[in-house]
Amino acid sequence: MHRIQAVAFDMDGLLFDTERLAAESWIAAGKTRGIPIGEEMALRTLGLDRHNTRRVFEELYGAGHDYDGIRAERLRYMFERIERDGMPVKDGVRELLDFLDAARIPYTLATSTERSRAGRYLESAGLAGRFRYRVCGDMVTRGKPEPDIYLQAAKLLGVRPQDALALEDAPLGVEAARRAEMPVVMVPDLVQPDGETRRKTLAVVQSLRDVIPLIRAANADGRE
Repeated sequence: MHRIQAVAFDMDGLLFDTERLAAESWIAAGKTRGIPIGEEMALRTLGLDRHNTRRVFEELYGAGHDYDGIRAERLRYMFERIERDGMPVKDGVRELLDFLDAARIPYTLATSTERSRAGRYLESAGLAGRFRYRVCGDMVTRGKPEPDIYLQAAKLLGVRPQDALALEDAPLGVEAARRAEMPVVMVPDLVQPDGETRRKTLAVVQSLRDVIPLIRAANADGRE
């Protein structure tokens, strides 16, 4: 295995426990608009950008709805919950960031979420200052599972994709990293990996804290 010279973090479901909140918010927005939106919407859109999320919505519920209005209602619900209860940060996030900073390994956000919302989430969690580098869904032409976000992340960090490590919670994100030829570790959230997804990963772990020994082992080995 190559030395890990940089790390690219997905956001929703990996840094923050927002995928469950997204499912709740879609359901709540659907009730407001009289549309029976269920958990399938959230599960099928894990890791997708805004354009592809619209496509899934229209496939499930038809194109005759005010998608932009429903999406705005969904985001309003999410922001109200986060403002009331705080941003739910996942286990091991700060420990891994502290380790990377101490080891002088650069890292970036690599999320399908647009810049404004990603920034708002990071601010809410008190992590905006930790993520100097960010690649967001509205900064690339194609979203996950296409490789653009991870290719841009490697470019931003000044490394080859093969020398970086992607951290993902969802199969579509794992596939995006694979297409970028970037090794990936999966920390499952709402969806557990099947055999095909597992084969695309270096490892499947329970927490971001578990990524620390993987990086230590790879970099102690020293092979290029």
